[in-house]
Amino acid sequence: MSIDLEWEALPEGKYDAAIHEVEFRFGASTSMVIIWRALYRGREYFVDDWVTLDAPKTSSSYQRTAQGKGRIKQILAAYNEKMPVKIEPDDLVATLVGKSLRIVVTHKMVNGLSVPKVSNILGKAETPLGTP
Repeated sequence: MSIDLEWEALPEGKYDAAIHEVEFRFGASTSMVIIWRALYRGREYFVDDWVTLDAPKTSSSYQRTAQGKGRIKQILAAYNEKMPVKIEPDDLVATLVGKSLRIVVTHKMVNGLSVPKVSNILGKAETPLGTP
C-alpha cells in the first residue's frame, strides 16, 4: 500500500464554515479542539482550531487560556449568546457543534508545509453550512 504525500491545504481567506466536531483534551491543561468544515471549489476541507481553556496560573500555558476563552466568546457572541461563567464539557460541545460562522483562515509553517489555521471569527456565516 502506498501513501499519498501530496498536500493540498485550504487557501488563506474568509470562509463560511460550520463547527463539525469539538473534542476535549485533558492533561496539565485543558484544551479543546474545534474542527471546522468549510467548502472551497466544491471540495470539503477541515481545519483544526486548538484552544487552551484551563491551566494553572503558574503554568506557561495560562496566558493561552485567554485566547481559548476568547474564541468561545467570539462564537457565542455571533449568536447573541452570553459567555457562561462555568459549563460542563458535554454542554459546551452541544452548544458549539453545528454553529455556522464566517472565519478567517491564515497559514503557519509546520515542518516545511503551509498549514491552515483559524485566526479570527467575523460573525455568523453569510451562507450557513450546518453539519452533514
